[in-house]
Amino acid sequence: MNKLAEKLSIWFGSTPFILAHVVFFTAWFPLGGKTDILTVIVSLEAIFLSLFILRSENVQSARMERNVKKDIRTSKKILKEIEELGYKS
Repeated sequence: MNKLAEKLSIWFGSTPFILAHVVFFTAWFPLGGKTDILTVIVSLEAIFLSLFILRSENVQSARMERNVKKDIRTSKKILKEIEELGYKS
């Protein structure tokens, strides 16, 4: 699920996705599309886009937190080795 959300978030921010929307909305009215249906479509799309983006941000946040914890552990090991060599801060 995380990989899917990340891939979708990347796609949603891409130029082809934006251009597809420009074409769709530009063609909607001349083809006789009703505005109330368009409102429902756009509202549902906004809901799902925000959910996928939030999910992607949660995944990135968890990944960053893991990396920070790993960096802290590594820094502690390095400091311990330096102290064992006789260097004092």
